[in-house]
Amino acid sequence: MQCRRKKNREELLQATEKELDKMVAGTSIKARPLKGEDNIGVRVGKVINTFNAENYLIIEIQENSFLYQRNH
Repeated sequence: MQCRRKKNREELLQATEKELDKMVAGTSIKARPLKGEDNIGVRVGKVINTFNAENYLIIEIQENSFLYQRNH
């Protein structure tokens, strides 16, 4: 059972990272980039809450950028 939980957690983290990678890319595009701490925060919050991943990630949101990494 513990192996199953670990595998499921890993799958959820990978799905979360895939969505967050899209947002990281969205902050650096030239045409209509994702801007503002509030806008970025709302979108990041939706993804993290969908996958219940807030305990496993360290998130840094700035005015025009967004970074994350796994919390080991």
